[in-house]
Amino acid sequence: ESGLLVSSGFLGALSAFVASEGGDIFLMPALGGPATKLVDDATYPTWSPDSAEIAFLSTRDGNWRIWKVPVTGGQPQQLTGGNPNRFDFHPAWSPDGRWIAYGTLTTGGGGGLNVVPASGGEPILLYDGTAVAPAWSADGGYVYFSSSRLTTPGLVNLWRIRFDPAAGVSIRPERVTFGVNSDTYAAVSKDDRAIAFATVRFTPDIWSLDVASGELEQITMLEGTEDYAHVAPDGRRMVYHGDRTGRQQLWVHDLVDGSLQQVPTPGLAGLARWSPDGTLLAYQLSVSDDVDLGEVSTNRVAIQRWGDATATIIDGEAGQAGTALQWSPDGKFLAGGSADDEVWLHTPGGESKVLIRDAAFPTWSPDGGEIAFQRNAGSDHREIWVVPVDGDEPRMLAGGDVHYSHPQWHPTDADRILFVIDHQDLGLLRVSTGMVERLTDLASSTVLVDYPSWSHDGKKIFFTFAEKRGDLYLIERADERAAR
Repeated sequence: ESGLLVSSGFLGALSAFVASEGGDIFLMPALGGPATKLVDDATYPTWSPDSAEIAFLSTRDGNWRIWKVPVTGGQPQQLTGGNPNRFDFHPAWSPDGRWIAYGTLTTGGGGGLNVVPASGGEPILLYDGTAVAPAWSADGGYVYFSSSRLTTPGLVNLWRIRFDPAAGVSIRPERVTFGVNSDTYAAVSKDDRAIAFATVRFTPDIWSLDVASGELEQITMLEGTEDYAHVAPDGRRMVYHGDRTGRQQLWVHDLVDGSLQQVPTPGLAGLARWSPDGTLLAYQLSVSDDVDLGEVSTNRVAIQRWGDATATIIDGEAGQAGTALQWSPDGKFLAGGSADDEVWLHTPGGESKVLIRDAAFPTWSPDGGEIAFQRNAGSDHREIWVVPVDGDEPRMLAGGDVHYSHPQWHPTDADRILFVIDHQDLGLLRVSTGMVERLTDLASSTVLVDYPSWSHDGKKIFFTFAEKRGDLYLIERADERAAR
């Protein structure tokens, strides 16, 4: 299998374990030999117990869905789907071959653990909460999964829930591990006496790149998450979101003296951007019915004056377009992406409208006349486009068989747009020629590069960098250890 690790948005500690796309699945002899492609646009393969079929995740219908295919090849069969606002991932086949467990996500931030008949049919919601990497007990009576919702916020532990098709979601999960990192990817022994799992450390930090010298510098280095940085026009205050308190909040880091200040917000907050004069913060606010359990109910655009403890929340459809907020150079407008892949223009305190559909992560040209954005082009790559703010026809600037994501126009040079290449390196696009230059050489199967932004003078680039590392652990039953 070859796949692309991508960011999954506002999931906190579980983000690193969910998203993958753009890969293919190959078969090869266990003792070595040539590999043969079984199916394209497919990741996270799992064998059926009789080794006759493979279930997998694919975006071939435009969304993450669970499919299966015979190992002899043929037409894949879709097993899940129907809801465009839900994403399915991490299939796991039951020992008797009758069921496939998988996790789900919704665009509003919720999730679930589901089981679907392997032959096709209606899924059963087993657990109503965020869950990743399911695995079955040897007798098929339990499904193990990883979750941060039921533990101390920010930690990921293993849980298990009894599988009874008639019980639905009424059964309460049992906690299996009590670690302080991320316990996930469980595997149960054939006699049900031991569980192997990985303790994974995948904590994003903020780094900077000096454009002239190419020098990289790590800015934050805590165990928690520091993500989505943006430096104020004074060149000193850097805002990002982090989970050091157990809840995702905004923090302002002083790049001169290293001091740190939390921004008081009325809920979980992230994806913040300074206004051009450095007096306001626009950010995505998630208002939760139960913050401690992470049950996100609504996302809203919030605007807050620096130094204040209250925020102005934008209501209506426009208020839900809180992804990748960007101020216009004159500070009069906000552009934002919505869960429906629309780019909205907000006038704080005034009107809002849809600028363009099938678009995400808007960024303004230095003169404020155009907006560049990313657009999905099929299931395996993204392109950079630009559209005039007056609503004229958009045009493509760069594309190919890779992911060009998160464009950021240079603050003063209209010919340069910063972006992420396959979420593994930083790239620079020349608007006048369409030429692409790779700025870093960080690409690795364990690396994630995300959310770049310019300094106010364009001399530095700030971005998120994470590298997945971990250890393997084994839990054995007490009676088994005592017998040895």
